[in-house]
Amino acid sequence: MKKLTKRVASLLSIGSAAFLGLFHTSCDRLGGGGRVEYGSPYVEYEVKAKVQSPEGKPIEGIEVTLLEKSNYAEDGFVSWTKIQQTDANGVAQIFDDASAFGRNMLYVRAVDADGAKNGRWETKVDSVAITPADIHKDKSKGHWYEGTIKKEVTLTMAPVPKEDTPK
Repeated sequence: MKKLTKRVASLLSIGSAAFLGLFHTSCDRLGGGGRVEYGSPYVEYEVKAKVQSPEGKPIEGIEVTLLEKSNYAEDGFVSWTKIQQTDANGVAQIFDDASAFGRNMLYVRAVDADGAKNGRWETKVDSVAITPADIHKDKSKGHWYEGTIKKEVTLTMAPVPKEDTPK
């Protein structure tokens, strides 16, 4: 009798777990739209990066991305956003989101990827502090939404020094 009771209890337990798993999930699958939230805060980023020469002239064709510190990367940073290229005004717009926001610094990298086409420029990594004034909240975006960080960053790139060639 004891074995039968254990088997029935086990089957009831498995059946109820399967029922709950099928019909009750942690996200709204039947509508409501919006972001699927699993309990991790997130922020959105709207970064306008202006890249210029030391004289203040815009530089076109520079690849700009947001970075995150990493102990595993050779230069100490890893890219976590899609690379955007600067336009004729030297401006690149970056829109992205990140979960588990806890940063107080924003790292931006600008890389000359087009070679000598628009001049040769050294890679630039700059850090910018994120202040409470940079975080704009919209209550309609969900429980875990922490806000949109809106920043304008100006990166001044130095030209690559000309190599001395033997005469």
